[in-house]
This record gives sequence, structure tokens and C-alpha cells, in this order.
Amino acid sequence: MPEFAGKPFRPIFDTAINQLGVSNPLVVGDRLDTDVKGAFTAELKSATVMTGIVTNKDLLGARSDERPNFILEDLSGLFEEYPSAQRSTNTSRVGGSEAAIVGDKLLLTTGNPLAIDSIRAATDLVWSSGRPIYGLQVAAELVGSRGTV
Repeated sequence: MPEFAGKPFRPIFDTAINQLGVSNPLVVGDRLDTDVKGAFTAELKSATVMTGIVTNKDLLGARSDERPNFILEDLSGLFEEYPSAQRSTNTSRVGGSEAAIVGDKLLLTTGNPLAIDSIRAATDLVWSSGRPIYGLQVAAELVGSRGTV
């Protein structure tokens, strides 16, 4: 059986860890299917930067093995304190943004839809709800294009 070495397969991550001599790396990337899934496969933490290919829609619909531990606006987010989500049964608040599931609708109830905290709140809520994204009507502002806020 052939062995694969590229992302998202584990050998490339194990090789990098061994060559760099690090013990607790963070995998940073802009793709869920290679960077984040590879980190998950290698049992490492991951951060997605929103400056590349990944979109809000991708994040909301991410499979459990493609969900990053951290969602960053760009690489400068590595030097900022990461906000924690305040969650209740049907809401999640991150910073000044709050997402809610009302019936079968995913809504942004508070905050600027372009703010990074809005997608952080929405993904936290969807991922913790156990409900598949295709079973929810997602508010357009949560999947639209993002810009710097």
C-alpha cells in the first residue's frame, strides 16, 4: 500500500515537527481540506487565516475534522489574545458579535457582519449545536464577502 506524504496526511507534519524540534506547534493555513484537516490528523492545533481561500460559508459547513481551533483575520492575529465564546443553548457571543439559532434560522443578532468575531460566534454556535448546516437557513450577512473591519 502506498504511503502519502503531502497534506493532509500525517507524515509531512511528523517530519516537520521532528526537523524543527518543536513540541507544541500551531498549524496555520487558509485551507480546511489540507491545512486544518492535516493538523487534525496529526493531533495538532490549527488556525485558519481569512486572507486566503477559506470563506465564511466553508467554515460554517466544515466537517468535524476540518474545524480550526482558531479563526484569524490575518497573521497579525497570532499576536493578539484570542477571545473566548460565551455560549448559551441557542446563542454564542464573541466580542461584540452574537449569533443565534432561532427555529431553523442562523442569525447574527448583534455585531458587524464583516467583523471576525461574527464568524467566530456563528461557527462556535453551529459546531456546538450538533445540527448540520444544511438543516439551517443561514442569514446572508453570515456567508457574504468579508472585508477588513
